[in-house]
Amino acid sequence: MTLCVAESLEYLHADMVTRPEPATDAVQQLTGTPARTFGEWAADHAADFTP
Repeated sequence: MTLCVAESLEYLHADMVTRPEPATDAVQQLTGTPARTFGEWAADHAADFTP
């Protein structure tokens, strides 16, 4: 990855902090169930990551 591309990605991601993308119901439309937060997913899958 070139420095130019890396810097562009960095600026793009930083911009999402102050101007996040709007939330949609796309997950629910595609899967039939509402989206979960990362925290909910992590709690549900904690056993998958323990030795």
